[in-house]
Amino acid sequence: MVKDKRYHAVKALLESGNIKTFDELFDILPKTVIRKDIGLNYYAFSVKINHSEKFVLQDLIRLADLIQCDPRLVIELALTSFEKNRRTKKK
Repeated sequence: MVKDKRYHAVKALLESGNIKTFDELFDILPKTVIRKDIGLNYYAFSVKINHSEKFVLQDLIRLADLIQCDPRLVIELALTSFEKNRRTKKK
């Protein structure tokens, strides 16, 4: 399988701190590409995107492997999305 070239751009932006949320990640790499590469079906991926606390560690590590970055960076994206969603639900 040929890896999408946009993963290299995501890696550079993620490591430099220019990507801080999943939404910014999806501006560069389409959800469909990531979903297929991680191996999740459409429904499961959509639920996890809307509720980042439902991501399992294995999914986040797979995404980090695809980006070829430290898994902690991807986990931070998930935590940031979770905190953002939790704040908006409280209001």
